[in-house]
Amino acid sequence: MFWRTCSMAVALALLPGPALAQAPPPVAANTVRCTYDTLSQEDREIALLLIFVRTDSEEKLSESWGRNLVVANRLLDAARSRCRAAYGWDRSKGRLAYDYAMSALTLEAVGQAVESDGSHSLKPIERFFHDHQARLRKLSGYGNEDIEGFAEYLSEQGWDEDEDKPRALAKSYLKALIRRDAHERSFAAQPAR
Repeated sequence: MFWRTCSMAVALALLPGPALAQAPPPVAANTVRCTYDTLSQEDREIALLLIFVRTDSEEKLSESWGRNLVVANRLLDAARSRCRAAYGWDRSKGRLAYDYAMSALTLEAVGQAVESDGSHSLKPIERFFHDHQARLRKLSGYGNEDIEGFAEYLSEQGWDEDEDKPRALAKSYLKALIRRDAHERSFAAQPAR
């Protein structure tokens, strides 16, 4: 725990000083992407590090993840507050934009994990999502929902059936696409202000 805390402190200390002192980026457009797009590149990377860092034990993971999530939430809340103030959003729109940002961060993190070994690409997963979007929109994207035909599709795309971890990551990526799409549609359905 001590070494982990020290390594995170060192990593944050090594961030370029001027980047930390820069003014926040301008508020993004009045869309569901506003919270995500209003995050600076540094804040986005810090949030990714804090939310998706893994440790060697479940106990350490739950211990540190809770604290990390508090800090990441502050970054997202600050961006969401700027969007709400700029566009007069109610809580519902703000929540959808926040949820969209979390889904987008999940896509970044899981996407990097899928492609990390160089043997898999996100393109087949994204193609499956686009080809089956109408059917996938009926799913929540949460929990352990079975996504009909996805395992077979991955096999057809050359994903080894014995590789559980890459397939689980692919499913997580697809579920994040489903959630992000749901947030976009829900935001668009909100009354304009």
